[in-house]
Amino acid sequence: MSYRPKPVVKEPSGQTLLKQANAGKAAENFGVKLRPHAGNLVAPFLVKGKQEAAQAFIQHMEACICGNRPLRMPLQIPVDLQPLLKTKQALGIWLKMPLREDDPSESCALICKEKDRALMLKKLADIEGQVRSSESASPDIAPTHYGEAIGKGAARISYIREKYGVRVNVPKDRESPIVVSGLSANVRGAIKELEELVQQDVLQQCVVLPVEILPEDIGIAIGKSGCHASKVQEEFGVKLRTHSREHPEWPLVVEGPLGAAEKAVASIQLQVAERRRRNEEFAEEQRRREELKGTIPVCVEPGRIGKAIGKSGFRIRHVAQRHGVTIQLPERNKPGVQILVTGLKENARAAVAELELMANLKLRPEHVLVPLHIRREEHILVLGPEGSMAA
Repeated sequence: MSYRPKPVVKEPSGQTLLKQANAGKAAENFGVKLRPHAGNLVAPFLVKGKQEAAQAFIQHMEACICGNRPLRMPLQIPVDLQPLLKTKQALGIWLKMPLREDDPSESCALICKEKDRALMLKKLADIEGQVRSSESASPDIAPTHYGEAIGKGAARISYIREKYGVRVNVPKDRESPIVVSGLSANVRGAIKELEELVQQDVLQQCVVLPVEILPEDIGIAIGKSGCHASKVQEEFGVKLRTHSREHPEWPLVVEGPLGAAEKAVASIQLQVAERRRRNEEFAEEQRRREELKGTIPVCVEPGRIGKAIGKSGFRIRHVAQRHGVTIQLPERNKPGVQILVTGLKENARAAVAELELMANLKLRPEHVLVPLHIRREEHILVLGPEGSMAA
C-alpha cells in the first residue's frame, strides 16, 4: 500500500470559516462586534471593541478556524479489503472509498478536520497494518460443490463472512476458484471451516459407486446365502445391487451416502482380495505337493506280501492313515506285481520302510509296528542292559 507523504488541504473562504466557527455567537460572548471590511481579502472583517477583548476574540477565532480546516489523506487499499473496513473510523474521521462496484479502484482517502490530525494518523497506521496482514486465498473445493459452499439462500457464505470478518467471492462462471480475502489468520480459519462443512455435506450425498471386481468374484463378495452382503449393508448402512444403470460394466455397485459407500466398497474389495490370495496360496500348495508326490514300490518277497498287508488289510490301513499315503495292492495270481505306495515322497518312503519291516519280522497277526521317538541316550531306559527288557 502506498501513501502520499503530505496531506492535501483545501482552503475554504473566510466567510465559510467564520460560519463554521460560529463567529457571531463568539463575538457576543467576548463583547465585541464584527464589521465587513469590503475589498480586503487578507482581513475581510474588522473587530470593534475593547482592545483586550478584541485580541482574545481574534486568538479564539484563529484557533477555531485552524482546527476546523478540512484535511484529506489519500491512500491505496486493495479492492478485496475495502468492504471489510468501516466507513466511520472514529468520531470526525471518515474513510472514503469508491462507490461504483463495476469500476473498482484502490484509490481511497481519510477525511477529517485539522484538529483531529493526530487521531487520523493513528487510524492511518491501523489501516496500513490491516492491509499488510491481509491476504487472499482459495479453498480446495471443486466447482461441482460450489452449491454446498454457498448454502441455501447463501446462508453458509453469510455465516463465514460474519464469523471471520472476511470477504468471500464466488465466481459466476463456476469455473474460477472461490476467493476468500481478509486478515491472514481469519482467512485461514474461514477456509478451513468452509472446506470441512462442504466435505460433511458431500459425504452425506447419496451416490452409486461401482465395486471394481471380476465377475467371477461376485460370489465371494456376496457370500453364501448373501451372508457377506448382509453384513456389509448392516455395518455401513448401504445397499448392494448386482445391476445398475449408472455402472452397467461392473457386476456389483454400492448405493448410499458417499462416505459410507466408499468404506463399503473398500471393505468388499479387501475381502475379495484376501479370499483370492488364500485361493492362490492353496493352489500353489497343491501344485507344490503334486510336484513332491511320488509312487514307491514295497520290495518284499511274494510270500511275505500277506504279512505286510495284515489280516483283512489292517496293517496297510494303519500305515496309510499314519503317513497320509495311498497304498495300491497287487492283483491276485499275477506274477511280479508289488504293493505301490503313493504320496509325498518323504511320507511314501517312511510307509514303504515300515511295511517292509513288518513283512520281514515275525509279528503276531494282530500286531503292527509303531515307531518310538526317543533320544539315543534314553535307549537303555527302554531296552534295558543289552536289550534285556526288549526281549
